[in-house]
Amino acid sequence: MSTKNIGWNFDNSYLQLPEIMATKYSPVPVKEPKVIIFNHTLAKTLGLDFSSLTEEEKAKLFSGNSIPIIPKLLPKVMQAISLVILQC
Repeated sequence: MSTKNIGWNFDNSYLQLPEIMATKYSPVPVKEPKVIIFNHTLAKTLGLDFSSLTEEEKAKLFSGNSIPIIPKLLPKVMQAISLVILQC
């Protein structure tokens, strides 16, 4: 999955919190996720462009089945789940 053109540009201050404040874990894979609703207006407002991704790639991204290789952004990617409603 190519994420270079999406526009991820989050300031992730959560990574600076003490370890006692959070537990890091990997998402549990889901079987055959599908995008039901994608909020294009919110994505545009956030400066994100998912046009380079297929519907299947978006479903994998927002379900946690596929995580972009942008280490400083991983927790914010999971917060961005509000962009879509998934059927898992």
